[in-house]
Amino acid sequence: MKNPLLLLSFFTLFIGTTKAQDFVRKQEFQLSLDMQHGIRALNAYYKLNFKSNQDKFWRAKIGVASDDYYQRSKDLIYNTSKNIAAIGVEKRIPPTKNSQLFGGVEIYGVRETIRGHIPDSLVFVIPKTEILELGIGVPVGIVFNKTSKWYVGLELVPSLYYRTTTKDDFKLSPNPGKSWGYTINGFALCFGYRIPTKRI
Repeated sequence: MKNPLLLLSFFTLFIGTTKAQDFVRKQEFQLSLDMQHGIRALNAYYKLNFKSNQDKFWRAKIGVASDDYYQRSKDLIYNTSKNIAAIGVEKRIPPTKNSQLFGGVEIYGVRETIRGHIPDSLVFVIPKTEILELGIGVPVGIVFNKTSKWYVGLELVPSLYYRTTTKDDFKLSPNPGKSWGYTINGFALCFGYRIPTKRI
């Protein structure tokens, strides 16, 4: 009787371990630097496995960006600052042991504020322009696994957007200040860290 009970115990332990593994999901924390026009944007990501598929992830992103440009007709330097938020999904396709292709879709929003200042002066002109952008992006890229926890990657996000000017003190947009279009939100270098966790 002892041997069958011992065998049953091992079988029960094996089933329990297998069930426990089903409850383990990956979390990833990622930073990306936009290199499209120099390093002018920083994004932070949180990614979490689907419960039903280890190759699919929920992804959420927040970010900030800034840029400057000069308008000769008004003799002003414009400083633009952006707050970025996005949520979506992505799917991994592992071509080799140490790398993974991925593609996905996300809904995003950008709030852009434009302030002006006179060249050779750090004093901002009081008026400002504000722009709201909403869109759908298609992130695609590749991830290289340095270790089981650390990875680096490249990401490109072609997007369709709707943009509206909510405030236009600098008269930068033609009336009514609304537009549709296509853009590439960034070509980014990514650094990530992943940890296993119990099902949330």
